[in-house]
Amino acid sequence: MHPSRKLHIRYNMGANMGYIVFGNDERMSETRKLLAVEKTADVICVFSPSLTVITEDTRKIPWGSKAYAKDFDKEAAAILANKSVETFRYGDFPDFKEVNSRLTAEAVIAILLSKSKKLLADEKILVVGYGGSGRETVKYLEALKCDCTVMTSRPEKVTERVDTVGYDAPVADYDYIVNTAPSRIISNEKLLTLKNGAEIIDIASAPYGIDHDFAEKNGIRHGIYPCLPVRYKSVAAGQAIVNLVRREYD
Repeated sequence: MHPSRKLHIRYNMGANMGYIVFGNDERMSETRKLLAVEKTADVICVFSPSLTVITEDTRKIPWGSKAYAKDFDKEAAAILANKSVETFRYGDFPDFKEVNSRLTAEAVIAILLSKSKKLLADEKILVVGYGGSGRETVKYLEALKCDCTVMTSRPEKVTERVDTVGYDAPVADYDYIVNTAPSRIISNEKLLTLKNGAEIIDIASAPYGIDHDFAEKNGIRHGIYPCLPVRYKSVAAGQAIVNLVRREYD
């Protein structure tokens, strides 16, 4: 069994109903703590925003309850529909997505600050992608007066006072590349043109923004940084989940 499927469960049922919180990372532990005294008219199952519910998870979800998760695979969704379970995807809530994008961006800044031996404003930084996390990261970098460039297919969407380039632009001049796009935008050929000491910080999901095996074999500094709100902002990330489910059932 994959470690992510070992779901730590704590029930909080009372005279009314309550929350069942799944997961044992710091974010979900914070969520569990904050919901410990909450009561609701329904049973609310709260999964990690990083987890897609699969068939084996459905056994833990009571009939007629409500469930939150990143997603529900096709078979799990069908089973839950037959159990009269109402399902919700975190990504369908814009406010929740915005908060998590900000938490991710703050974590990216923390990573950059920990790695750079110079003033961050003196580093040349390329942000690949301008979705939620990319946009918030650019906002923070602009506020810090960094030399920031955005690589995007839609430069007209970029509202910050930063340079923009297309996906076909060279990448040789940057000290750090922050990839937020789950797509192989930077080719292996371009990786070989990176300046000595340049580093790639990849916060996207698979297949990621580069070929990390290729980068490793060629001595290119790189790293994959998943679930940044869990690793760097667990209290705020847990509070974001709580705020969402409380708002829906207050």
